[in-house]
Amino acid sequence: DKPKSNQEENAQTNYVEEPRA
Repeated sequence: DKPKSNQEENAQTNYVEEPRA
């Protein structure tokens, strides 16, 4: 896994944490 941009990581994490945003 390479270090992605904070925004991209945040978006994926957000989706995983709360997929029903």
